[in-house]
Amino acid sequence: MVIVLKSQDDLAAMRVAGRAVWRALSTAIDRCSIGITTAEVAGAARAAAAELTEAAVCTCVNDEAAFAAPGPKRLDAGDLVTVDVAGAVGGWWADAAGVVVVPPAKGEAPRLATAARSVLGAGLAEVRPGVAWSAVAAAVRAEAARLGVGLTSLPAGHGIGRRLHEGPSLRLAGVEGGSDEVILRPGMVITLEPTVTAGLGGEVVERNGRVFTADGGLACTEERTVAILEESVMVLTGA
Repeated sequence: MVIVLKSQDDLAAMRVAGRAVWRALSTAIDRCSIGITTAEVAGAARAAAAELTEAAVCTCVNDEAAFAAPGPKRLDAGDLVTVDVAGAVGGWWADAAGVVVVPPAKGEAPRLATAARSVLGAGLAEVRPGVAWSAVAAAVRAEAARLGVGLTSLPAGHGIGRRLHEGPSLRLAGVEGGSDEVILRPGMVITLEPTVTAGLGGEVVERNGRVFTADGGLACTEERTVAILEESVMVLTGA
């Protein structure tokens, strides 16, 4: 597992990418309304940040847990939507995802959207130099349990930099004291992206390149890109 540490100049360049990605994501979230297609949501994201020389947008709706390509699907009232935007400026990548419930909200979608933000927040609160990734994973699992939501077995984060996916690949289970344990150290840039589910089991299935909840229940993801500094952290994709 190769972990590429970033210099101060690298981080400055990644902040530029982070701001562009966040603007694209925020615009796309604001466009989610009854009748709009997921392709139109993705188009709004790309149009909002023309400086992104490379960009990838996923739009997961309701039981879609990951990798849902935008298309002709039209959003309806109460849909739970995760918009995931990854993009590069000058060869440096940033990644972020946000959750929105298409108004008027109904059912359990608002509860799960709130849980996704709280679970992400619990993980981010543990991210700092010198901390083991297993401590971050434990905080995420504890908050999900407190809120009564599930977590998928999908990766909950990854390194990022000159490539969208760098080492390490970060998972929530089986990392403490194991070969996948990672100590967060200055110069690392990672994403944090736990996917929460309405079903406590969190099982997922893959169909035609998309990942769905196995029980057909709701799923959603909040994601941020975070740089580990000497004595603190810096969120590169966020308000």
